[in-house]
Amino acid sequence: MREFDCGGGRTGLAFERLGREPGLRHVFTTRRADGGGNLSLSGGRDPLAARAERSAWCRAIGLDSRHLVVGGQVHGARVARVGPAQRGRGHADPADVLPRCDALVCADPGIPLFSAAADCAAVLFYLTGPRPVLALAHAGWRGLRAGVLRATVDEVLSAGGGGAADLLAGVCPCVGPPHYPVGPEVIEAAPPSSYRPDGDRWQLDLSAWVEAELLAAGLAREAIELSGRNTAAEPRFFSHRRDGAATGRMGLIAALVPAGAGEP
Repeated sequence: MREFDCGGGRTGLAFERLGREPGLRHVFTTRRADGGGNLSLSGGRDPLAARAERSAWCRAIGLDSRHLVVGGQVHGARVARVGPAQRGRGHADPADVLPRCDALVCADPGIPLFSAAADCAAVLFYLTGPRPVLALAHAGWRGLRAGVLRATVDEVLSAGGGGAADLLAGVCPCVGPPHYPVGPEVIEAAPPSSYRPDGDRWQLDLSAWVEAELLAAGLAREAIELSGRNTAAEPRFFSHRRDGAATGRMGLIAALVPAGAGEP
């Protein structure tokens, strides 16, 4: 992923290939050097600071944070279709999020979507072609076991009418070895390519599991961009595994934009 300056001590990350798509804008946020940068409104965190962060990041890529659509993430596989009627849901009040959904799908330009993460994988989908479709999915091991990515792909293709060959995906920074020891309940669900033995436990590579799910859903390997970044290994990311449940949350923010909108 490429880095770019978003002002105010904020460094954003963007996928190289997806960043060249003229109908899409996106950013994955990072932790500021002073420890700030949380975008989550829940969990006892400072809501005023989180709203300010959401506003600053959206402004940096030419979007309006008042239009953000946020899902109530529960580590499940429910996908919500987003349109003008959902514009702004959850942008300022966690009680107003779209309930109990870990993926958002939108075919309407100008509606920014938001997915929070602090070790789980935030996954960006973009369906190319005459009817572009955007999706964000929140994928921890429970969501992967439940099938959240395959459900998201199905909903994207239903919304856009294309095929998996037209679908691009980016996997944001997430947790992996040597910082993700897991037990047999995880390994029983994970593909063998995503874990390795570690004493009486196993080390799980969440990004590798995501990639395996995307390939099984029909995406081409060259259409999948992996960040290669481990949230637990780098202080620039919030990490639940490293810092505990009270830590902040990064955000993946993305929106379709009208053809010819240009750079923000």
